[in-house]
Amino acid sequence: MVAGSASWSAYVYGLRTLILIETWYYVCMAKGGKNRTTLFPESIQEGLRQQVERVRGVHEQDLAQGFGKVYLPESLARKYPNASSEFRWQYLFPSKNLSIDPRSKVKRRHHVLELGL
Repeated sequence: MVAGSASWSAYVYGLRTLILIETWYYVCMAKGGKNRTTLFPESIQEGLRQQVERVRGVHEQDLAQGFGKVYLPESLARKYPNASSEFRWQYLFPSKNLSIDPRSKVKRRHHVLELGL
């Protein structure tokens, strides 16, 4: 299912991986680490735009409360020290609640589990 594939890739890698261009979309680092371009079904375009705006609102609230950073692999965090708080790195399907990251002990918003989608 193309739509599910797009959502799952964006969910795993965050908003930076999903680039919408009218009725096409480009998914960076999709399955197998490859970039893919494919048609984007009109039936879900508006819903995805609404989800992105919802995530933007949640992210802005988190930043205002002193949170809003996502976990990034160590090499990316070192190379781009401010990236974890940028909107484009946020998850497309974030958790409803903030929680403590077991790796860093930092309170942050994680992604929802695939079963919750």
